[in-house]
Amino acid sequence: MLDAAASSSGSQADLSSRAGPRRVWGSFALYLGGLALLAAAFLVFARHAGEAVVAALAAAGLGAFWLVPYHALPLTLDALGWRSLIRLRPEHPEAASVPYLFWVASIREAVGSVLPVVRIGGEVAGVHLVTRRGLPLAFATATVVVEVTVTLLSQIVLALFGFVLLAVFVGRGSLFVHALPAVAVALAIVGIFVLFQHGGLVGFCGRALRRLTGLGVLAGKNGDTAAEIDRDIRAIYRRGSALLWCFAGQIAGLLVGAGEVWIALRLMGHPVDPLDAVILEAGVQALRTGGFFVPGALGIQEMGLVFLGGVLGLPADLMLAVSVLKRLREIVYGGFALLSWQWVEGRRFWSRRRAPSMESP
Repeated sequence: MLDAAASSSGSQADLSSRAGPRRVWGSFALYLGGLALLAAAFLVFARHAGEAVVAALAAAGLGAFWLVPYHALPLTLDALGWRSLIRLRPEHPEAASVPYLFWVASIREAVGSVLPVVRIGGEVAGVHLVTRRGLPLAFATATVVVEVTVTLLSQIVLALFGFVLLAVFVGRGSLFVHALPAVAVALAIVGIFVLFQHGGLVGFCGRALRRLTGLGVLAGKNGDTAAEIDRDIRAIYRRGSALLWCFAGQIAGLLVGAGEVWIALRLMGHPVDPLDAVILEAGVQALRTGGFFVPGALGIQEMGLVFLGGVLGLPADLMLAVSVLKRLREIVYGGFALLSWQWVEGRRFWSRRRAPSMESP
């Protein structure tokens, strides 16, 4: 019987060793496919874009690559906001390392913006990576769920702030009045989402998936991980100071992110007031969140920039050029982030594969 068990475990190890390279190369092919898809979309757009768009991009020149290092600032603020939740478990200090969380935040964003997947894919990758630093799966998932909820709230607040700026400084009070019902509905949806989280949303989803698939979805070694996630979510919501710091980090990251629009317009010879850049970024972020099911928010960002730019008196071709620069930044920054992730995963896989061979006589 022991021999049979040993042979069974040996066959499983062989299967996992054979499946390992396939997973590594399969994920690498997925990354390259996502980059190729966005690059092809950009080439098609560039071919059919108006001459004014091309001229605006030419005016920016190589200076547009300044957007790549600048993007590290809002991502650092996002990571600091998330860190305030992770630090509620001080027994795992490595998981709360700022450089590491910055790297994970870069990958989370890249998965949602560069790869042809919905935004939730980045959150799954983030949970996977922080558990590598010893953070329990349930608590890691709980921090991401709460952080996403706080992010939604911060984007709604920033969008409302943008409409206030439109009403006060641009004289478009009618837009503010028409936007209030949408803001109220968005806040109500976030409130209902929080109530569901307190009521055991993750556990309910885990049980439903288990019934549908027959698999132990979200069931860990020590019991029902879904129930543990629900308990950790409720515990995090009781820590008001951590939530406040998370919200502050998200708001600060969004405001600093508006600097990308300001820099892009200045590079193309159309400088605007910083408040105008905040209005544009606030509206675009709100639309991208509303269209989270669209991979990369393709088309949504362009529509939002053209509409809000028209409100501010900026031409549509200029706004399309701004969108192209933002897309280029996403591809370059996100591409480096995904390649670094693949490099780390590849090193980890090959080191694990070499370990048994070194131990064998």
